[in-house]
Amino acid sequence: MQKNYCFPMALIAVALFSGCSSIPQNASLTEAHSSYNSARSNPQVMNLAAVELLQAGESLDRADHALSKGESDATVDQLAYMAKLQVGIAQETAKRKTYELAVTNASAKRDKVLLEARTAEADAAKRQAAMSQAEVDEARRQAAIAQQTAEQQAAALAAASAQAQRDE
Repeated sequence: MQKNYCFPMALIAVALFSGCSSIPQNASLTEAHSSYNSARSNPQVMNLAAVELLQAGESLDRADHALSKGESDATVDQLAYMAKLQVGIAQETAKRKTYELAVTNASAKRDKVLLEARTAEADAAKRQAAMSQAEVDEARRQAAIAQQTAEQQAAALAAASAQAQRDE
């Protein structure tokens, strides 16, 4: 009796498993799903090409819907191909925007370096001007001392000359 009981259970299990495996499959659609999931797992694509990825998801949904309605393999393949193309567009859009951001950042960095260089040049020019002004001030001080010394010597000479005239 036990053998009779196991046999119907085995048939039921086989029927369940075969029923699960009868879900229609399409290689192009599976590949499109794989590409889409890969793109969705990429944060750059999610952030920089969200609209394009959304369009790819909608195309993938149309392909899934066509498969579930039993449309021809050619139709499903075409819709899966379109979904894969839109995933590719989303990935390339993300790459382009990443490169554009890199260029923008490089331009900003270049501008910062140029500004720093100009600031350094201006600071060097200010230091040079300050040194030149210090040299001019020192030369004026030396000229004033020389002038004062010359006046003192002229006064002393005039006094000596006056003394010599008085002594004569």
